[in-house]
Amino acid sequence: MLQDRQGHMWFGTGNNGISRFDGGQWLGLDTEDGLPSNNVRALHEDRDGRLWLATAKGIASLGPEGLVGFGPEDGLPRGEVIDIAEDADGTLWFAIFGSGIARREGDGWFILDHEKGLRDGRINGIDFAPDGALWVATYTSIERYDGDHWTVFDDTSDLPEMPAFVISIDRSGDVWTSCRGGVASYDGTAWTPFGSKHDDATGMVIGIFEEDNGDHLFLTSNGVLRLRDGETSTKAQHTALPHSAVHQALRDREGAMWFATMGGASRLDETGLVVYTEEDGLTGGVHHLRRTQEGDLWIAHNDTTGVTRLRRGEMTTWTDRDGLPEAKVY
Repeated sequence: MLQDRQGHMWFGTGNNGISRFDGGQWLGLDTEDGLPSNNVRALHEDRDGRLWLATAKGIASLGPEGLVGFGPEDGLPRGEVIDIAEDADGTLWFAIFGSGIARREGDGWFILDHEKGLRDGRINGIDFAPDGALWVATYTSIERYDGDHWTVFDDTSDLPEMPAFVISIDRSGDVWTSCRGGVASYDGTAWTPFGSKHDDATGMVIGIFEEDNGDHLFLTSNGVLRLRDGETSTKAQHTALPHSAVHQALRDREGAMWFATMGGASRLDETGLVVYTEEDGLTGGVHHLRRTQEGDLWIAHNDTTGVTRLRRGEMTTWTDRDGLPEAKVY
C-alpha cells in the first residue's frame, strides 16, 4: 500500500496488477495496460512523483507519459523484483531475486550481480545507510556495497544462522537484520546477536521496528518484544494479541502503537491493548498497515477480505465486489 503526494491510495495485488482509490472510485491497471506482471510486490513514489512498481517479471513506472514496463529486453536480468530502495541522491535500486540489483541510469540499467562482486543473488531485502552504503540481505550473507567494493558478512561474522530475511538501518546508522537464527545489529565495528530461533519465548523474528526513544521492537511469531539497553522485555504478549504472529508495527498520530497480526489488528496505548475483530467491522487477518496524511489508517488483509479504512473510529471495507480487481492486496 502507498499514498501518493496527491492523496490517492495505491494497492498491489498478487494476480490482478495494481489499484488506485481516489476517495470515491477504484482504477485498476494490469498487463493489458503495460505491467510486466500482474503480481506486484512493492510500490515506491520517487521525488518527481513518479510511481515505480516491482513485479514478478520486471519493473514498471507510472508518470505523465503513462505506464511503462521494463524487462529483460530492456537490459534487466530475469527474476522476481522483490524490493525497492532510494539512495540519498534520489536514485532507485531494485532487488531482483536470484539475479542481483538494478539501478536506473539514464535510459538504461546498471546491474550489480555476481560478476560485479555480489556473492549471493538470492536477495530478501535492501536498504541504504546514512554513509551511502547499500546493505543487502541474502540467503547466505549480509553484504555491504560502498560504490566500489563489497564487504561480506556470513556465519563466520557472529551473525545468527542464515538466511537473512530483513535488513534495516536505524536513525543512529546501526544495521539490523532478522535471520533464521535470531536478530543482530552492526555498529560499524562488530555484530551483536539477540535471541535465538530455539528460544520459545521469542519465536521467529518477522520484523524490526524502531521507536522514537531509540528502543527496538522485535515483531515475532510469538508476540512483540522490546529491546532497551541490550535487554529484552515483553511489549505485547501473544496471549493478549488476536494471533501470535505479528507482521508489522505502526505508531498513529495519537502516539498509540498498532500491530498487524494473522488474527486481526490491535492498538496499544497507556490504557492498555484493544483488539479489533469482526464485531468492530474488521474482517480477516492483517499483514500490512498504512497511515495517511489525513490520519486515516488503512489495513490490508492477508486473506481475500480486501482492505479496510479506519477513519475517526469508523471502519469501511472494500473487496472485489466493490471495485477492487482482487480482494487480496499488499
